[in-house]
Amino acid sequence: FNTAMSSIDGKSLGFKIEGNHKFFFVPENSKENGAVFLVGEIINKATFEKTVKSALDVSVKEKDEINFMYSELDEFKLTIANNAENFIAGISLNNDFTEQKIISYFENSNNSEKTDMSLKKYLEREDDFSYYISSKKIFSALKAMNLKGLNLDEIPENSAESFFALNFNKGNILFETEILNFESETGAKMNITGNGLDEKFTTFLTDNNKLIGFVMANLNTSAIASQLKDMKTKEILEINDELSNYGITISDIVEMFDGQFSLSLIDMDYKPSDKIEDLGYDDWNDMEWEDNFEESNNLESIPELIFNFGLSNQSKLIEYVNKSNLNIIDGEIYSFNDYHVIIKNNIFHLSTKLELLEKIQKNGSLGTFSLVNKDLINKAVYGELTTDINHFPNNLLFSLRSENISIDQLFEEINKISFNLSDAKSNLIIDFSDKTKNSLAKMFEMIYKRLAFMV
Repeated sequence: FNTAMSSIDGKSLGFKIEGNHKFFFVPENSKENGAVFLVGEIINKATFEKTVKSALDVSVKEKDEINFMYSELDEFKLTIANNAENFIAGISLNNDFTEQKIISYFENSNNSEKTDMSLKKYLEREDDFSYYISSKKIFSALKAMNLKGLNLDEIPENSAESFFALNFNKGNILFETEILNFESETGAKMNITGNGLDEKFTTFLTDNNKLIGFVMANLNTSAIASQLKDMKTKEILEINDELSNYGITISDIVEMFDGQFSLSLIDMDYKPSDKIEDLGYDDWNDMEWEDNFEESNNLESIPELIFNFGLSNQSKLIEYVNKSNLNIIDGEIYSFNDYHVIIKNNIFHLSTKLELLEKIQKNGSLGTFSLVNKDLINKAVYGELTTDINHFPNNLLFSLRSENISIDQLFEEINKISFNLSDAKSNLIIDFSDKTKNSLAKMFEMIYKRLAFMV
């Protein structure tokens, strides 16, 4: 990304194009207004001012060695201010607010005493794209605006400073998040990771070493239940009111589970062309087409998948579920509609394929999936999409090939798609087979190839 940006001649524009570009949003207290700011470095002051004046219809004034240029973009007011080293551009509904903030930023640009350590850590990063967010400041701004229909008093005001970043590296695209600081008004800690995932949960994903994708979780249900107890939102209160008929709360239900979980999407049908042709509609704007498409879609066989939840109190869960006029028995399969359930050995299994639960009932597992990374299963959440043609399910593979979708070529170019999450950090990685090219260039190359093939 930086290589592409550096091809633009910053010297002729008077400001630095390559490198990090910082945008930030600041709300105006007690008003439904705020401003978005862009900060940049000046290469040549005269050239920069000439560039702005040639691009925009501006009025100019100078204040304390800071040059201000003003322009209007419909109802928005654009303010651009610069000295010899930097510029700050701000856009809002109110020029006075934007100007006041810009002056403040220039005056405090060398003041390190007020630097927030979380923000300082974020600003030291060098990402292709990223943004920083403070929940405390967002809550404060929203409360000051007094927006109708928004009652923030029902939600615990946790203070979290975090960032989100996207980087196009050689060989991979990395999207990551991190909570830099977390404070709760209830004293709760950022502690969502459980005590570890039993490896047996990796044996409930598939019975033929093929699947589309899987997710595993290892969560701290006690912490989650505690958070739910502190929440007094309308929705939580309504749920607890309904559950009171059974002498239970949503927190009690959460604590029946031990936080261990695995889910896999094993196979599915994909026949979009057949569906569209069968409908007999030529007008894509016809509302009846949309209704019939949805109806046809519902007639398709449901995906083959399985959920597996670890239980901390199996007997209590069975007792609670059977209060809804069900008849769940330990170790026996219960079927309803197109779903099947078995509770066995402190694990709740739910699947759309009866044969899977029959195998678990008989053997205690389905078998292994060889692409699972055992080093990541103890993360709070870990998952992958299959990009290995040898482990991709047969039905979907056949359907995609019959639709002339070049799934084989795609899997040759993409090595792995995975994500994981811990207490404070998470990341999503798209890993390419070619480790020599920048991933953004690789992505454009892949898009170009497919567009050329379509033409």
